[in-house]
Amino acid sequence: MNNRTDKNSPPKGPAADALFKAAAAKLGCSPEQLKARIESGTLEKSLRSSADPRLRAAADALSDPKTAERLRNDPNAQALMKKFGGK
Repeated sequence: MNNRTDKNSPPKGPAADALFKAAAAKLGCSPEQLKARIESGTLEKSLRSSADPRLRAAADALSDPKTAERLRNDPNAQALMKKFGGK
């Protein structure tokens, strides 16, 4: 089941809401602000400015095409994306 209205919108549904709440708490913003950052393309900037080194590492990984491709092909990452409404 795909819980997205289009490919650039954040996933929707109860599982996605819980994920956004947890991720927003780590980033020090509201879930609505996080969704807006995803939609506007500023999520990487938010990750880079986080005090959490794991989130900064995630930003680094997403900005490296080879690492991003490995994540897209990783079965665990694919399962998470499927669970939260991604393709």
